[in-house]
Amino acid sequence: MKHFRSVAGVVLQDAQDTWAELWKELQGKVTDGVMILPQAERGFNPDCGWPEFLEKMWRLKHYLDYARRFSTGEV
Repeated sequence: MKHFRSVAGVVLQDAQDTWAELWKELQGKVTDGVMILPQAERGFNPDCGWPEFLEKMWRLKHYLDYARRFSTGEV
């Protein structure tokens, strides 16, 4: 159980860090995660660039998928 908690903790921390990077890209473009501000409606362009932004989205999906599979014993 100690090993399980350690692995799950690392994977979920990576997921949270990636989410924070993505959320940072949206700061100033949305309010409280709900309302899209006018400048964002004209088109969203992440400061880090589309390739890096999409890579972060892909990493987040993999971290969450791995955590789910690990916690259900599929790994």
